[in-house]
Amino acid sequence: MEKVRSNRYMSDLETSKISLQSKFDQTSKICKSVFISNFPDDCTNRDLWKVCNDYGTVVDVFIPNKKSKAGKRFAFVRFIKVLNFDRLIENLKTNWIGRFHLSANPTRFDRPKAPTFQKVKSVSS
Repeated sequence: MEKVRSNRYMSDLETSKISLQSKFDQTSKICKSVFISNFPDDCTNRDLWKVCNDYGTVVDVFIPNKKSKAGKRFAFVRFIKVLNFDRLIENLKTNWIGRFHLSANPTRFDRPKAPTFQKVKSVSS
């Protein structure tokens, strides 16, 4: 019979994983994500962070290596403490980076939650 270890006996790695996961869960509940497109090919995460941070508190900028069906780059920007989401998007649409007029829209789908794995006892037949 396997004993369940209490938090007092958990390793530092185990407790840090738990605290990081709980912080991620708390942040994901209060954050809003925006889909950004129509920006230059040489634009970096830092450039988008600086532009978007003028309109709210940015916690994450992600530019995938993929391109859209139209062959353009796109990004996801995550904000916290958003009081008026529609106003935030309208303000982001007024930005220009060089000759590119930013396009901003709310994300269509939320990120799926990471699966939590639990040990399963094998049943012998």
